[in-house]
Amino acid sequence: VWEDDGHKDGDDAWNDDGHKETSKPTRKPTRKPTPGPTSNPTPGPTPGPTPNPTPEPTFEPTEWLEDGHGDDDDEWWSGDEWKDDDWRDDDWTDDGHPNQYVEKDNTLIRIDGLVVEAIGKDAEPDRIQTEYGQGVTKPEMIKLCANECDEVLDACTIFQMTERTNYNGDTRYFCQFYNDDSIAAQFHVDNPVISGLDNSRYSVFHKGDKLVLPEFRGCDVPVGNAVNDAVTCRVGKYVNDTLNYWPSGPLSEEFCIEKLDSLASDFEDYIVPSVICTFEQLGFNDTKLEQCLGCLANAGGATCASKSICDDDNIITRTCGNVCPQSETCMLKIQTALLCSLGAEPEFNSEGTYGSCLNADNPDFPKNYLELQGNGDYKCLD
Repeated sequence: VWEDDGHKDGDDAWNDDGHKETSKPTRKPTRKPTPGPTSNPTPGPTPGPTPNPTPEPTFEPTEWLEDGHGDDDDEWWSGDEWKDDDWRDDDWTDDGHPNQYVEKDNTLIRIDGLVVEAIGKDAEPDRIQTEYGQGVTKPEMIKLCANECDEVLDACTIFQMTERTNYNGDTRYFCQFYNDDSIAAQFHVDNPVISGLDNSRYSVFHKGDKLVLPEFRGCDVPVGNAVNDAVTCRVGKYVNDTLNYWPSGPLSEEFCIEKLDSLASDFEDYIVPSVICTFEQLGFNDTKLEQCLGCLANAGGATCASKSICDDDNIITRTCGNVCPQSETCMLKIQTALLCSLGAEPEFNSEGTYGSCLNADNPDFPKNYLELQGNGDYKCLD
């Protein structure tokens, strides 16, 4: 029984603009519109008409400008200073970005990993998100997140925005909020970033001329397919040093010496002990070593949340327990290798995602949290 404008069918007492034919438009409250959007991330229509749809006339229509502001109301900005959405023009750029923020595109902030777990829950950021199919546009989400940062959260100066599109072409948005003192790190990504069947675009909005969060510093080791040659060469060197011969295979001793010399010390410190321990406990069997390492590399469920690696029921025992050593000595070394790989220097691009977990202390953080509250870099917490 309601028309599109919220009035009952057949109610001829209403004009097309929603005013009653016998009434005059009311004057708007003598206050300026709020400086930002609401903090509710899911805007939508109101559920129905108000209980009293009849406005109380106070002014003649000639006293109103086209934008609904009174001609004689000095407390209202003139209509050309306001956009259609009640935001002042000088508060927003042409593409809908809030002027008080600078956007740094192709950038992601990471807070997840051993460091935040050592600090505790207080280090986790606030977050708002939309769902697929809600119809929220990117400019709308930027305004919602800017308002959340400005009006709702204490000391917020930064928000990261993620735009995620699924295989159906539907999009949802996430915003996480930080300040200049957050225990977090930033790094470059190449948008769009592929993750499973989805792709994501990342950018950061910050106040001031510079994003002041520290640059990510991770485990300096090869990731993805690049680690295969490094491991093969290091096993060859171990056989040569132990048994005085270079094993047959596609990689020559000359190639491997050059390859190993090019790697940072993190590879020898955090990856090699697990490889050698596994090789020894599997009876120096190349095939079995490849099966264990392949299982660990392809096991699902390994994330920046350390429980996937450090809990009793982890991917080493649960997913790869039938092909990898289960002794405590090897287990600790494999855990360290996995935490190092997940905390490697980030590579986020159209090929996938590698590294980025905060599994080591950062010299730009105010404390060495893992040294003080944990067991050190790339080692499971107690």
